[in-house]
Amino acid sequence: MDCVAIGDEIATGVATPLACEVRTAASYTSSKITTIAGGKFHTYCIVSAGTYDATSPKLSDNLGRIRNQSSCKVYVWIVPADANAAKIVKTYALTSNDKSVTFTAGNDKIHPASNTDLVNSIRNATGN
Repeated sequence: MDCVAIGDEIATGVATPLACEVRTAASYTSSKITTIAGGKFHTYCIVSAGTYDATSPKLSDNLGRIRNQSSCKVYVWIVPADANAAKIVKTYALTSNDKSVTFTAGNDKIHPASNTDLVNSIRNATGN
C-alpha cells in the first residue's frame, strides 16, 4: 500500500504492518505533529493525532494544518481513545470527507488493545 503514517506512536504501530513511510514520534501533540507532517505524495495518509492534547482548543485547527501540510489522495484518521479528542477527530474527518477508524483501548486507556485489529480496520477502510 502506498502510504505514510503520520503522528504519535499509535501511527508508528501501524506503519510497519501496512508498509508505510513513517513520520511519527512518541508522545507528540497535534502541534508537534504539524512539524513532521510534510513530505512526498502518497495515496494514503494514516494519521494519529489528538492523543496527547485532547483538551487543547487548537486541536481541530492542528488537524487542518496536518492535512494541509501532508500530501495524500485519501486520509484515514485514527480516532483517539479520549472521548473529547475522539469527537473532534471524528467531526474533522467527517467534514473533510475523510475516513476514520476507531480502536478498543488497552489497559492504559490510551493505546490499542490490539494493534492487529487497528491495522485490519485501516485495511478495511482503505480497501487494501
